[in-house]
Amino acid sequence: MTNKKNEAAGSSRAEERAPQRTLWMLECWSGDYHQLIPLYALSEEDANELAEKHIRESDKRLKRINLQAFPDGFVIHRSRLPGKA
Repeated sequence: MTNKKNEAAGSSRAEERAPQRTLWMLECWSGDYHQLIPLYALSEEDANELAEKHIRESDKRLKRINLQAFPDGFVIHRSRLPGKA
């Protein structure tokens, strides 16, 4: 194989071994409106940690309403967020 073929084969194997992340939607209330924040996480525990980190680091005062997995994806006005990344 040439170097390019070796590199391509290596990246394919790395992608196969990389753990797949699932789309989670964090719903928060800012006091004036709801926000949906997309998060990609390895597990529910990971999603909860990412959600809490987002809320802590936000410049707004956010109240957590819901956190839900969307493994099949999520459609937003003629756009689609993939369910896995």
